[in-house]
Amino acid sequence: TPPSNNKDLLLLRTTATATEEPEGSEPTALLYPNPVVDHFYLQTALPLPADSLSLLDLQGKVVAQVQAEPQGKGLYRFQVNRSKLRAGLYFLNLEGLVKRIFLAP
Repeated sequence: TPPSNNKDLLLLRTTATATEEPEGSEPTALLYPNPVVDHFYLQTALPLPADSLSLLDLQGKVVAQVQAEPQGKGLYRFQVNRSKLRAGLYFLNLEGLVKRIFLAP
């Protein structure tokens, strides 16, 4: 396919949580759209309250923090503007739910 100016977002892996939970109770998350142009969303259902999402670079430095848009009991949606983020690998941290994303050049 021909090269594109669109920025790709790729979910690489979900890391394990530090607490023991029954199988099937792990929070799930949806990252979209893919490819990313200006912003992306993280939508998740959590059993515990959450109000902010942190984006960390590979050194663990917080490069962005976003407030939640509550969608109902236990449902959260975060909109992340990527205009100030360089291409690369980032970690999303939300109250124990950790995701890795890759922002392609």
